[in-house]
Amino acid sequence: MRALAEVPARRHIQSIIVVSHGEVLLERYFRDRRAEDLSNAHSVTKSVLATVAGIAIGKGLLRLETTLSEVLGPQLFDRDPRKGSITVEHLLTMTSGLEPGSPYDIDEIADRGESWVQGPLSAPLRADPGASFAYNNGAAHVLGVLLAAATATPLARLAEEELFRPLGIEEFRWPTDPDGNALGYGHLELRPRDLARLGQLYLDRGRVDDTQLLPRAFVDAATAATTDGGPPESVPYGYLWWITQDAGHPAFFAGGFGGQYVTVIQDLKLVVVTTGDVDVFTETSRNLRRLVAEVVVPELAR
Repeated sequence: MRALAEVPARRHIQSIIVVSHGEVLLERYFRDRRAEDLSNAHSVTKSVLATVAGIAIGKGLLRLETTLSEVLGPQLFDRDPRKGSITVEHLLTMTSGLEPGSPYDIDEIADRGESWVQGPLSAPLRADPGASFAYNNGAAHVLGVLLAAATATPLARLAEEELFRPLGIEEFRWPTDPDGNALGYGHLELRPRDLARLGQLYLDRGRVDDTQLLPRAFVDAATAATTDGGPPESVPYGYLWWITQDAGHPAFFAGGFGGQYVTVIQDLKLVVVTTGDVDVFTETSRNLRRLVAEVVVPELAR
């Protein structure tokens, strides 16, 4: 396929996998990367988090309407009770209303040695919960903590038991904050093949073999536009998935810094995974997104 000839020119790419109708059409690794190497998925982690949340919702352990105050306690929100009314759905759609910028950015919070949970929650509300989109790493981390608390299970173990094992994912690394909470916003390490398994789960509308692992209704909601979205991808947003069109075909993708992408094109029965150098400028990420949207998809749609 012509995409194969295009790949080496994308000099920061580390891997590409193309799965069509459940069959691997293309799998290549670059820059000394190997199939068995774990790769930092960066913000693709958020889409994994959404999936684990969806499974918990399907099991009745959590509701989209569950609020922060219900799980974490109202005392955290005495200064502004509106924050306690932030729901799971608000966190999934990046509409918590919490200010994501300096000094409330989670990297700055970490540098100051503050709590990675209370720090993001100390941010003022820039809008009422549910009113508008603002991409927020800290809020995603809070969602992971909420999910662990609601299920009484550490997030990494919950993901391993409820998602990774059923998908056949045998190895992963999930870094934690100083309090031992898995980072809900990023840095989960998976193999590219396992990222493809995640995409295939959504392509199959939550089914794995004969098991409905993820509720179909959740898959449909997660991959439909809930807001117009905004930076960093500047396309509509679902439940921690980005919604777009590639070569005229409806598509959705999980995206992470440095070119980590899991793209699903349902009408073509197509899943495309790219991983890239995590130490490069964001424009490289978009370069790999364009590789999928402008080269791979048009070729397979012919």
